[in-house]
Amino acid sequence: MDIQTCLTDFKLISNTQVDLNYFNSVAPMVFKDPSVYTNIQSDVQFINQMGATLFNHFNQKDPASQKIWYDALKTGLNTAIVDATSVIALIPSSDPHAADLATVLQIFISDCQAIQKIIPVAKED
Repeated sequence: MDIQTCLTDFKLISNTQVDLNYFNSVAPMVFKDPSVYTNIQSDVQFINQMGATLFNHFNQKDPASQKIWYDALKTGLNTAIVDATSVIALIPSSDPHAADLATVLQIFISDCQAIQKIIPVAKED
């Protein structure tokens, strides 16, 4: 199965948007300062933009161009995982919504890792 089919059939990119929607409903209940979690919102937007760009490039079959977008998506996913992990570390365990927020962030991390697994990656130089 190729990456285009995987991203479409498994709805991997769109899953990150679903994660964000739930995250946006819970995060403000846990954190009074939105700057604590704005990076997650930016990460999801970036992942969705890169996903859309890749879908456009699937039809062009230009390996050099696709590699640029794969690399950008890989970098964005790595950043998103680090950001989500950082926010998890800041969740006050005494908050009644702490478990919900930690769970949605863990799901988001899993979704990012699932996308990473199907991105064709060239050997590092």
